[in-house]
Amino acid sequence: MKNEKYSLEIHNLKKIIDGNVILNDINAHFKSKEVSVIIGPSGIGKSVLLKCILQLINKDGGEINFNDINHDKSGDNATASIGMLSQSPILYMNKTVYENVKFSLDLYPDFKNVDKDKIVKHCLKQVKINKEDYNKYPLELSGGMQKKLGLAIAIVYKPKYLFCDEHDSGLDPENAVSINQLIKEITIKNKMTTVIVSHNLETLINIGKHVIFLDKTSEGTETLWEGDTNEMIYAQNPNLEKFLSANSLYNKYKENLINNK
Repeated sequence: MKNEKYSLEIHNLKKIIDGNVILNDINAHFKSKEVSVIIGPSGIGKSVLLKCILQLINKDGGEINFNDINHDKSGDNATASIGMLSQSPILYMNKTVYENVKFSLDLYPDFKNVDKDKIVKHCLKQVKINKEDYNKYPLELSGGMQKKLGLAIAIVYKPKYLFCDEHDSGLDPENAVSINQLIKEITIKNKMTTVIVSHNLETLINIGKHVIFLDKTSEGTETLWEGDTNEMIYAQNPNLEKFLSANSLYNKYKENLINNK
């Protein structure tokens, strides 16, 4: 049943691969205009969950409800409601920065009779790519700039949902902070529902308002805790506390929260 409070809901999702239960009982709720972060130990199926949500692979049970997408739309137009930024953005090396973004816009018929030049330039401005870089090719860009270009492509349709899978992996701390701040700003400005899978606790602490913690149980990976980021230190969940406390950044974050309470 649709809940007007949430723009995306996952109920009792299950995924089985080669006879093994990978995801057993995944429940999660996501509000629009907020950044939610999915965390958990490596190798437990966080990216598998993302692929299920995006219907890149089939689920084996449960429900995934996109409440902000008009399901009467054609498949192409519904897809345009979702943006994706991956660890390694798909860029066309023989196209310039400008051409990469415009090419993505050319793929959807709904954008046939719009001012594409205006839209492309607006997206590049949002991700803070300067005009002098429009005619550069991806291989001429730094890793941070390539991620910004990937983000521009992801938001060119002004999607209702943005999904990021380890998007800050491989970036130095300064560029990681920069891309995360851009995601936060764009989420608010474009009123998107943003879902991030990340191992970077700094991403969670700095831009995540909501957190979904996954961990393995004897039955497979399950949702062991969900709530607002600033409440996770009071979760009283031993698995979550063990996962977080292994990071010195979290210990400082926890100390600051308690001292400022």
